[in-house]
Amino acid sequence: MLCATRIGTIHSGDASDSISLLGNLVCFGGPAPPDLDLDILARETNAIKRARTNAVEDGTTLLRLSLARGPGGKSLQQTAAWAYLNGVAQLTAQSLHQRLHGAVTFLAAVTHRLLAGRAAATPALWSGRCLRIVDSSALSQPGSKGTDWRVHAVYDLSQGGFSHLELTDRSGAESLLRSAPVANEVEIGDRGYAKAKQLRACLDPSGPHAREFIVRVGWCALALRDAAGEPFNLTRRWSSRRANPVRGNTPCRRWSDRPARPNWCRCG
Repeated sequence: MLCATRIGTIHSGDASDSISLLGNLVCFGGPAPPDLDLDILARETNAIKRARTNAVEDGTTLLRLSLARGPGGKSLQQTAAWAYLNGVAQLTAQSLHQRLHGAVTFLAAVTHRLLAGRAAATPALWSGRCLRIVDSSALSQPGSKGTDWRVHAVYDLSQGGFSHLELTDRSGAESLLRSAPVANEVEIGDRGYAKAKQLRACLDPSGPHAREFIVRVGWCALALRDAAGEPFNLTRRWSSRRANPVRGNTPCRRWSDRPARPNWCRCG
C-alpha cells in the first residue's frame, strides 16, 4: 500500500519552496524543472482566470493553499486563517473551497511536470532492465463507509521515486495499462493486476502497451493451456516438480474471456 505523508505546518516561502515541498511529499527526488512556471500553468489550466487583490493572484499562491489544505491536514477554515495570518491570501472558507475545486487540472499538471522533469536513470543493477512496482491505495472521505477514491502509482526502483501517479474514483480498477510503457521495463504487481485481457495487451509486441511483467496469480484465477492446447493444471505440475526437480520453463497458453485470441506466457 502507498503511505500518505502528512505535513503539520506549511511554511511561507516562494515558488521554489512550494515546488520543493510538493516534490518531497510525493518522493520525486531531485530539483524541479527550471522551465516550470506556476503562473503560466495556472492560467493555461483555467485555475486562475484573473488576478484578484488580496485573494489568489498567482499559481504559487494557489499551490501553497492546496498544500496547506491537503497534505497540511488543515480544514478549510484553518487554511483560510493560516493564509490571512501569513499574508498569503485573504478569502473565506467557501471561496477557498471553490478555488481548490477549480485547481484539480492545475495540480495534476504540476505533478505531471515534476514527474516528466526527472532525469532518466540508467538501469544498471538488473541487466539493463527497469524494475517498477505498481500498486494502488484506497482513499475515503470523512464520514465515508467505503472507498471514494483510488491513487494509482508506479514506483521506479532505479530512480527511487514515482514515475506515474493517477487519481480515479472508486470505479478505477487496478491495471498495468495505466502508465505508458517504457523500454526494457518489468512491472511488478500483486494478484489484483492478474487480469487476462490486460496481460494479453502487455504480451502483444506490436501493441501500444507492450511490456514485460511479474504478477501474483491465484491458482484458479486464469485458465491455462499447454503448447498442445491441452488444459494445464498448475497444482499438478508443481507437485510433480517437487518430486522430480527439473530446471527450465514450461510454455503454456493463457486464455481470456475470448478463447479465440489466446496469448502465450511462460510458467514453470
